[in-house]
Amino acid sequence: MQRHTEAVARYRSEMDTLLNNLDAIDAATDNEQRRRHIDKALKHLKPLQNQGKHAPFDPNQLPFNIPKGEVRPPIEDEKELKRRFPAKPVKVATTTLLPDMLKVAQAPDSTDLEPTEDVQITPPIEALALELEHNPVKIYNWVHDNIQFIPTYGSIQGSQMTLETKSGNAFDTASLLIALLRASGIHARYAYGTVRIPINQAKNWVGGVTSPEAAMQLFGQGGIPTAGLAQGGVIKFLKLEHIWVEAWVDFFPSRGARHKTGDSWVPMDASFKQYEFSAGMDIQGNVPFDAEGFVDQIVNTAQINEDEGWVSDIDLQTIRTALNNYQTQWQTDLDNRHPGATLADMLDKQTIKPANRPSLAAALPYDLIAKADTWTTLPDHLRHTVTLKFYNSPSAQHLDDPSLNYTLSLPALNTQRFGVTYEPATEKDAQTLNHFITADTNTLPVYLLNLKPVLKRNEAVLSTGSVIGMGQTQYYTITLKNPHHVHSAKGRVTAGDEIVFGVNSNEIPLSVVQKRFNSINPNSAAENLHQMALHFWAEHDFLDRLTAQAYQVHRLRMPSVGLFSAPLSVSYSFGIARNGIYKNRQIDVKLNLQSVVAETESALFGYMSQSGIQGSYLEGSVIEQLFKYTQGRGLSATQLFIEATEQNIPIYLVTEENLERVLPQLAVHQEVITDIVNAIHAGQQVIVPQREIIHDNWKGTGYIIQDPLTGAGAYLIEGGLNGGLLESLFCEYSKLPLAQQILILAAAVIMAYLVAIVMVHAVMWIRAGMIVRAEISRIMALPMTTVTATVPEMVTASTTADGRGADDCYLEPSLKIYKVSFENDITIYKDKIGEAIEIKDPVWIDLNMDGQIQIPLDKNERVGYAGGSLMKVKAEFSVSPPYVHGPIENDIRIGVIGPGFNLSGLGEYHPEHELVSVTLPLKTWEKQTQFFGPSNPMSLSWSYSFDGVTYHSAGVSEHIVYVTLAEKLEYLDKVYLTLLHLATSNPGATTKAEAVEKTWSLFENLNFKTWDNRKFLYYGTGASGCFDYQSVTDFLKVFELPTESSAPCDGFANIFILSLWLNGITPECVQVYPEKILDYDEDGKPIREFMLVNNWEVINTSFPDRNTHKWKFQLHEETASMMPPFPNNNPFVYGDLKSVDGIAGQNINQPLEKAFSQHYLVTVNGDYYDPSYGLLHDSPEEFEENALFGYIMPDPYGTYDDFLARKHQHAGEVIFETTTTPSCGF
Repeated sequence: MQRHTEAVARYRSEMDTLLNNLDAIDAATDNEQRRRHIDKALKHLKPLQNQGKHAPFDPNQLPFNIPKGEVRPPIEDEKELKRRFPAKPVKVATTTLLPDMLKVAQAPDSTDLEPTEDVQITPPIEALALELEHNPVKIYNWVHDNIQFIPTYGSIQGSQMTLETKSGNAFDTASLLIALLRASGIHARYAYGTVRIPINQAKNWVGGVTSPEAAMQLFGQGGIPTAGLAQGGVIKFLKLEHIWVEAWVDFFPSRGARHKTGDSWVPMDASFKQYEFSAGMDIQGNVPFDAEGFVDQIVNTAQINEDEGWVSDIDLQTIRTALNNYQTQWQTDLDNRHPGATLADMLDKQTIKPANRPSLAAALPYDLIAKADTWTTLPDHLRHTVTLKFYNSPSAQHLDDPSLNYTLSLPALNTQRFGVTYEPATEKDAQTLNHFITADTNTLPVYLLNLKPVLKRNEAVLSTGSVIGMGQTQYYTITLKNPHHVHSAKGRVTAGDEIVFGVNSNEIPLSVVQKRFNSINPNSAAENLHQMALHFWAEHDFLDRLTAQAYQVHRLRMPSVGLFSAPLSVSYSFGIARNGIYKNRQIDVKLNLQSVVAETESALFGYMSQSGIQGSYLEGSVIEQLFKYTQGRGLSATQLFIEATEQNIPIYLVTEENLERVLPQLAVHQEVITDIVNAIHAGQQVIVPQREIIHDNWKGTGYIIQDPLTGAGAYLIEGGLNGGLLESLFCEYSKLPLAQQILILAAAVIMAYLVAIVMVHAVMWIRAGMIVRAEISRIMALPMTTVTATVPEMVTASTTADGRGADDCYLEPSLKIYKVSFENDITIYKDKIGEAIEIKDPVWIDLNMDGQIQIPLDKNERVGYAGGSLMKVKAEFSVSPPYVHGPIENDIRIGVIGPGFNLSGLGEYHPEHELVSVTLPLKTWEKQTQFFGPSNPMSLSWSYSFDGVTYHSAGVSEHIVYVTLAEKLEYLDKVYLTLLHLATSNPGATTKAEAVEKTWSLFENLNFKTWDNRKFLYYGTGASGCFDYQSVTDFLKVFELPTESSAPCDGFANIFILSLWLNGITPECVQVYPEKILDYDEDGKPIREFMLVNNWEVINTSFPDRNTHKWKFQLHEETASMMPPFPNNNPFVYGDLKSVDGIAGQNINQPLEKAFSQHYLVTVNGDYYDPSYGLLHDSPEEFEENALFGYIMPDPYGTYDDFLARKHQHAGEVIFETTTTPSCGF
């Protein structure tokens, strides 16, 4: 209860602060004050909106990368080697060292038989040792002949994992050999030194490379201290630090063939071996493919703009058709030539030349340069480790003050689950959690719960972190450390997430995944995620082996890690975590490291690009595979590029050369722009679609940051994930971390050699090449069930946790109105402060799909129609659950009820976007002005039916709609919203006369406002004379002026005229000016008197003897037509006359313009309208009588500002002239 009370109090406090800030904004009296209050409000809100922010990306730390290979040279001095790698001290029970002890130190002791962190003596190892009859020769031969060598450094797997994977580096192979020997009762230990190996043997040993440099690169990238030894300018040998085994064997006389009692330490190196190489299936030879013609066709049909850096209109269907046709040919040939073939048959073969030793050798099979001491247990610094640290804040992470901190060696981890589960902090929290899990609610009130992160290896607890509120953000650092380098990555999680850090120590074979699946129940939330991790890495590695074969490169998996999670989706209010639910799974690959050696830069870049693209695709595809979702449902950077191509969205390659040109073209979030700019400044290139993509309920973009030389990269989706995600079905949403029974299957490369055919020969623009790679990845990741080349050991479990198949997790889909567009309507320009933007469809969007339009988040623009026109509407509906397995097969009828109509039509289902659309003609508008305003909008009630009988509600869309009396006159080329508002917002006119009357009513009350309630003042501050408009478009710019703008003498007349044009009415403009001519200017134009508008008071008569012009009138202004400033600071006094209240203007009691040379009226049907003053006159004479006080003329004997004034005497002193233009001046 206390937590609830505290949360409510905090919420109310934040809400009060927000409301106070908003009130201050509304009360601001000027723009500067308003900006200050807006800044204050934003400053208050910004720290409260930190949930779900875009994770920052460091372009100098690309997750998919190649080790630099910066390793020291091998140590050749034996003293230095022993100093660097000392033996562990001997423990003795006396302080006196006796001669016999030295002999004993050379003999084995019990520690040489014990298991260690790396030497794991497991039941499978004990069983194998028994099978090999505990014979050291047979043990050596088996390890030599069955364990593939991997050129990496340090203990990574340990003995058991090396046995399972049938591969390992020298350390891991030594650990397995020692484990088998110790399980057989034979003492064994590690030996370490620097050796010299002939270059041809070294090239064969690392996988059959063709050059000494390639061999040295592989050793160096693997972390092995290596150097070449040249003779005659040619590298003849490699020198490298190496590890092997020494076993206490019964060497004399049988050389270990008959082992009874050991008598000698015998060196045994089962890791050093030679191979025979053979090619896999010759798909290209058997099924040729015109790759160059295929590529030319793609490039020739695409739109490519190299100057601007984009490509679009890539014919994805052509790519798919070509690849699918080739797949069919390939599959048919495979069935005929290789019935029952497995995936492994596609790969080139690397077969170990067997040792076949009848006895053990007395020496190593290479030259020994220097030897360090031996070890019973490996030194800690030669072991790879993973360290996980959790922090409760960014500052704690910066200061390295973790709330959870644990280091585990990779040999101790192997393929076990390494994950974090959040558990209730107290028994009370556990009870509260259980209560709400079983309660009849859809979400958890996370603000009531405290949790603690618990780090586990499988189910064993390794460490527990400090207490944190459920739904709060935690920060982590995951570190992979090897004997030479440290690789770290940072990220964020939410307290309540179910998390697995999937570590790929070495390559993970499919057989290891299957073994885990068979031995551990895979249907818990944590194990679901671990299976995701194992499958992702296993499929990634297998596809990479095929891709490496296609590009003729050599690659090795280096220790890598990714975050696989079932995140808690939390809703926040003012930064307060309120409700939470589990509804998706996601993958965020933090470190994806491979050792890659290629003969050419293009081969290296091609391999890394293809590997990165297909790895990115797997980040969504693996979840689809395991949980039986339709392909393409998962979200990843590759999937988003495919969808961008389907939608013909241009794809940009951003480089340093075109950055400034490209940035203005990108319609993506600012955080993505920041990532792009940072990447370019770091020397990378970026591939990004021009605009965002909507994928189910997700909206954003995917983008690739790539090293232009090596192809290393980051495959990001908006939000900062270097990975992918998949939202579950609606019926699978849960208050517990998602757990389903999974379908386990392997990824099939149904066109392995197509990668070689297409990508090796695809000399094409990189963006188009990227799309081809993406489509290949999509096809390569199809489930095994689609092909006959199967993996026999894979099994199927096709039901969900509650016994349903994933396809059976089906609710009859419901529809909710999402977008509305109007057709055949008036094109409207929404005049706002400083701009006039065209209103474009769709005019109504519920982005949240919550049924509540929230401006500016959502969209609800105004619509206009001409009387007599047909109103047509296009509506789009979201489908819920968010995804339906397979298409909606039934017809979908959409119904809509609105003012005067009740209609239905057949909807169209768009499975690629999970939308249903319909276009309906609703009604023909009557010829009558109508206005469906904010207080009474036009409500459209939407419904849907799958049987045409029973209809279900799909929501309501409400629209502000203007309907004019008739089609607008041709004079008006742009319809500004204010004009439309004036023409129709006082509705009900069925005749032109009524339309004039109703529009005039908006002027006669002198409270003229625009559609958005901005006031226009008749000669307010800043007005100066009449504007000289040359066209309708020129005049309409008056609507783009700031709040409370001034309109001049002809401004209101023209606004009135143009409003009438919208109703098909043709008024006339009347120009009013004094009849009396004083003189003529140099162009022969008459100079006339100025008119004085009522009212004026005579306070003095300067010239009483004159018959006319008896009063002195004085202005202090360069333009004599304007009243201010008041002469001599005497308000309202202008010589002999004083300005007093008289005729008020629009939104101003005392217009500044009371002396002018001309004025404008509007005449319709014999009446004279004066919109500036809101006055209606029956005749010109009435205007003279009611509006005019008199006239002024320049004093011929005075200064520029001196005038003479007279009183108006009779009708006819003013001329009323109808203009020759349709409006006043244009």
